[in-house]
Amino acid sequence: MRYDAAFFEAVDAGSRNAAEILAPALLELVPARSVVDVGGGRGIWLSVLKGLGVERVLCVDGEYVDRSRLAVCPEEFVAADLEQPVPVQARFDLAISLETAEHLTPGRAESFVADLCRLAPVVFFSAAIPYQGGTHHINERLQSYWAGLFRKHGYRPVDALRRQFWDNLDAGVVYSQNALIYVSEEATASPALRAAVEATEERMLDVVHPHTFMTHDSLSNGDQVAFVRYVRAAPFVIRRSLARWVHGRLKK
Repeated sequence: MRYDAAFFEAVDAGSRNAAEILAPALLELVPARSVVDVGGGRGIWLSVLKGLGVERVLCVDGEYVDRSRLAVCPEEFVAADLEQPVPVQARFDLAISLETAEHLTPGRAESFVADLCRLAPVVFFSAAIPYQGGTHHINERLQSYWAGLFRKHGYRPVDALRRQFWDNLDAGVVYSQNALIYVSEEATASPALRAAVEATEERMLDVVHPHTFMTHDSLSNGDQVAFVRYVRAAPFVIRRSLARWVHGRLKK
């Protein structure tokens, strides 16, 4: 699958807006000086992080990315087939991979997570949940699925940014719904990260944002039934929150 200019034009504005809102909070928790973005497209997130003081960045994505439209310097971009091991040997303070893993085949999932863990002691990760929908989404999974793969490498989830920006639609619903920070034992030497790990309720990782649910008008009847069953299977507190939001919307 090749992603053309129209695809990147559609996502870049939203990515920049989300990055400008989320990146300061991310760096407050993870004061990284070097960041690699695997599946970073034109490098929008990295350009925002550079503006916030990150000194060394590297964007990794496919050959299809137009180098003349990069938001980072050409030497800060590496072309790679993400279905194959990431051809970067350097280590960074932070690795990010946002809404990328769902574009890769299911058989690549475990080794993709292994690549991210090899690149950095902290990983900021977001991937589409089932029925989220999108261009060439071929491996949509629950957040707990990815958490399980990270756990194999000793990385534990930090659910801090989702709670902080849950009600801020400008931050990007997919990030409010999907974005978790995974930290290694090495990284928990930071008191802030250690406290964030301990505050994370791992049984509550699988959530559906009300905005995703209410605006999902592209499902077939069969998929709608499956999606409703999926939501009903969520913990009670999530269903209660969703019900209150829907009730409030219907009263307007």
